[in-house]
Amino acid sequence: MHRLLALHLGDEESPTTTLLRRLRACRIVAVSCAFSVATYGLFISAVVSVNPLAASEGPASAGLRWLLYGLALVGQLACFVAVRVVPAPAMPVACVASRLQARTVLRMAFSEIPAVFGLLLFLLRRTPVDFALLGTLSLVLIALRWPSTREWESAARDAGLRVQLDC
Repeated sequence: MHRLLALHLGDEESPTTTLLRRLRACRIVAVSCAFSVATYGLFISAVVSVNPLAASEGPASAGLRWLLYGLALVGQLACFVAVRVVPAPAMPVACVASRLQARTVLRMAFSEIPAVFGLLLFLLRRTPVDFALLGTLSLVLIALRWPSTREWESAARDAGLRVQLDC
């Protein structure tokens, strides 16, 4: 039982193997977020091609539009702060890997928020322009926040681990 728990926590495999396994999982999450944004775009494209809709403008619509743009930007600031608040003390490899994985998932989730707001604006205002802008912002954020080998190696070194990730 103890060996099974140790394997689950990553104590019996090398630090490099543990981090690489988690890094690959995080990259799958990042690709999934990018595909979600693309799926939203395909949905909007299909709706517009089947039934061209007249734009719905109004004072409430404009206010909602700017509110969602503002929330998308505030969300990115919140993500920036959230991933930097937690200190990085020396810890075992399983904890380092879990922390890096949680940070990556948080970044990807926040990166997708602008696209969701763009989809919402499309559904409410019937113009694909907002999604084009916010969806592009989401894809750029996903690319900028891609889980990098260098970042993970640096975090591992800061935690007192010796690893060389080659992937």
